[in-house]
This record gives sequence, structure tokens and C-alpha cells, in this order.
Amino acid sequence: MSKAGKIAKITFKTVILAISFFIYAFFVFRLCSTQDAPESVSSIVWNDTARAAYLAAPGEFQILSQEPSSIITEDGRFWISNVVYLPQAKQLQLTIKYNDSTLKYLREALAKQASTTQEDGTMQTVSVDDITLPDEPFDYSILDNSGVRYNEHSSSADREQNYNYRRLVFENITIPEHAAYYIDMYYVGAIDYSAVPYGSLLAWNTSMDTEELKVEKYLPDDLK
Repeated sequence: MSKAGKIAKITFKTVILAISFFIYAFFVFRLCSTQDAPESVSSIVWNDTARAAYLAAPGEFQILSQEPSSIITEDGRFWISNVVYLPQAKQLQLTIKYNDSTLKYLREALAKQASTTQEDGTMQTVSVDDITLPDEPFDYSILDNSGVRYNEHSSSADREQNYNYRRLVFENITIPEHAAYYIDMYYVGAIDYSAVPYGSLLAWNTSMDTEELKVEKYLPDDLK
């Protein structure tokens, strides 16, 4: 092989390696940059209920944390993170994340449902472009393993790149022994709790390892 040929071969290999490294680095960056939720929707929410519970007995107040056994639904449409239970406040707090593609799949499903078969056997199809979703497309609720559903909650929202985040604070939850709690996501336009939810994730299970966090580390400045 001529000297020019060797140089061309080395140059080609170098370019291929550079491109491969760039692609790998890009995906690693995307993974790392979207792994953690923004602080606005990942921090413990100190609402009036949590504050009152802490002030009533600061020395007894607890913040319990679990790492979910599965952080993402099987279809990859929803993620869960930053799960904490405040037993004195009777609150279960967690963060849900979903990609814009989740909304795309939802519109496609709604368009398919809206399409109808005419009397002559022809199909009247509805375009995905004709489907408009509300600003908050999902209903969030907690279902425990005894069949009790909890709907009372507050939420805050944020967005980063093509990911949407919700910080959810569920109220009036007292977790007994041998209990499991699931976060269910239903489309707000067709809520049927007897049907399979659009997404569901295990949020808390008393059989899993639980960590007690140091309350002082998470207190807002006005409660320190």
C-alpha cells in the first residue's frame, strides 16, 4: 500500500472513531442532563400541612425515603423519582416525568379511538393533528393494595428540554404495615378508574428498604 493510501486509511479510521465518540458523548450527556429533575419539582414541598405538623412536634417529625423498585413504566412513558413519605404530615410526595413523545402517543391513541366505521363499511379517520390536549393532560391518583384510591393532592410543574415534570403532594395518607401504593396516570378527558391506567408505577412498598433523612437538611430557612 502506498504512503498516501496508508494516510487515507488512518484518516478514515480517525474520523470514524471521532464520530463514534461524539455520538456516545452526546447520548451520555442527554442521559445525565435529564436524569435529575429540576430543583423546583424535586425538593420536599413544605406546604401548610407539612409546616403545621413539623411545628407541632419538631423532634418527632420524620422524612422517610425509598428508591422505587422500577423508576420507569414498561412502555417508557413515565418516570418516578424523589419519593418521600412524611408520616406526621400524612403526605406522600413524589416526582413524575414524561417525555413529549408520551403526549404524541396519547394523541395517536385518541385519534384512533375517535375514528369510526361508517354504515357502508368505510372508515372515517380522525387526524392526530385534530386532537388537542389540555395543558394538564393527566389525572394523578394513588391506589393502595387494599383498593383505596387517594385523589387529594397539589402539584407544581416544570419543563426542561423535551421533558415535563410534576411534583405531586398527596394528602391524608397513613401507611400501615404490609402496604403498597401505586401512582396512576389517567387521561383527564376519559377518567375511568375501573379501566387500566395510561401509566402506573409503584410509589411505596413497606417491604422495601426505607431511609430516614435528616430533617434539618431539608428544612426551609424560616423553619430552621
